[in-house]
Amino acid sequence: DHLVQVKCYNKSVNKIRHTKGVLSMTKIFQSTRTCFVCGAKSKHMDLASSNSYGSPDLDLRRPGMIRYTMGQWVQECPDCGYVARDLEEKNPLGKAKVKTVMATPAYRNGAPFKFSSAQAKTFYRKYLLDLSHGNSEQSLHSLLCCVWSCDDDEDEDAAKAVRKFALPLLNQLIDSATDDKKYIFLLIRADFLRRSHQFAKVVKLYTGQQFPEPNQNAMCAFQLDRAKAKDDRCYQIKDAVGE
Repeated sequence: DHLVQVKCYNKSVNKIRHTKGVLSMTKIFQSTRTCFVCGAKSKHMDLASSNSYGSPDLDLRRPGMIRYTMGQWVQECPDCGYVARDLEEKNPLGKAKVKTVMATPAYRNGAPFKFSSAQAKTFYRKYLLDLSHGNSEQSLHSLLCCVWSCDDDEDEDAAKAVRKFALPLLNQLIDSATDDKKYIFLLIRADFLRRSHQFAKVVKLYTGQQFPEPNQNAMCAFQLDRAKAKDDRCYQIKDAVGE
């Protein structure tokens, strides 16, 4: 689960510092999948293992080698364009509903966005399917991966646009959350607002906001400080809380 609890960050750092041995390398293997939608067979590179040593970004993007394995987090059929974590797994939407989603301009062309990154478009397609299934948290994760793909491609306009686009979904998750995940969504929203140049909103929404964990309060204070400075750069959790 990429929506990791921020309060565990310092514990993880200490554990890594005192662990003997070598961190695991990224291991990838090739497999053949049969598409759930069209039945075509295609080869894909699957992730066997990796590591996430270091500090996550403030939007909780994982560090280390796993940061750059997003191409193995989702599969896309080269024949029909269907997207899934595993192309062979049955989609609970059913083929008819999946095909309806795939026929939309948003799925076909990435509308309303103009992605320079093919990977970003793939994750946007995954978001559309997740949303149709009513899985709000998975929809958010797909949008996060879409944004990160735009960041890696240095597509600043698309990254900013997708962050703005994700805000209503984040607000929905914040309003409906009944556990500690609410605070995770609040922190992601703060970063999305700041990095999409909505600095005044960060100040308005987060001044006086209290979190249950010291690290979370430190991250909130850091976001406020950077928003007041009109700073839209990417930062890591360690920048806010120290190591």
